[in-house]
Amino acid sequence: MYKDLIMECPFFNSYDNSFVIRMVPLVRPIQFCKGEFVWRTGEYSSNVFFIKKGELKCVVEFEHYDKNKPHKIYKKKIMIEDHTNHNQNLQSLKDMYMPERDKIINFKGMTNGSYFGEEDILLRRRRVYSVVATEETEAYYLSRIDFEKILMNEFPHILKELRHLCKKKEAKNQELMKKAIDKYHAN
Repeated sequence: MYKDLIMECPFFNSYDNSFVIRMVPLVRPIQFCKGEFVWRTGEYSSNVFFIKKGELKCVVEFEHYDKNKPHKIYKKKIMIEDHTNHNQNLQSLKDMYMPERDKIINFKGMTNGSYFGEEDILLRRRRVYSVVATEETEAYYLSRIDFEKILMNEFPHILKELRHLCKKKEAKNQELMKKAIDKYHAN
């Protein structure tokens, strides 16, 4: 069941067998539909993800305010003053409280074998960008609790290496985000 994950994912195939034997049984399968968000900016960092098959993209979301169309920061029909979407039904209570984010800028793609989400856990912060599926995606996840417990207690040398790699990955992500945002503002 996990052979493809172990063979393709650098998170597992870069370390010794004892690490793999300890971590792999703790991963759980998950699927994402095209357009589904894995997480949104600001959410609590609760899992590390490993892509088995599919494609995801890392995005920066912007809230858009049209000066010619006054509205409050929430997008539900009740809050929009011009009532253009007047007849739409409320989809969920959550939608009522979600800020409108109508501009999404892609800054990085990920596919089979990629792993992500460990940066926010290792840096002890909330998510700093959003991740969305660009196609049907099969993945696995490892909970923050299992991830931290095993690394801290059983593999501190790997934890140290992951923190170092995380800082490099974070610097690259920041660079990619800045380029994407600069390109957006230049147009």
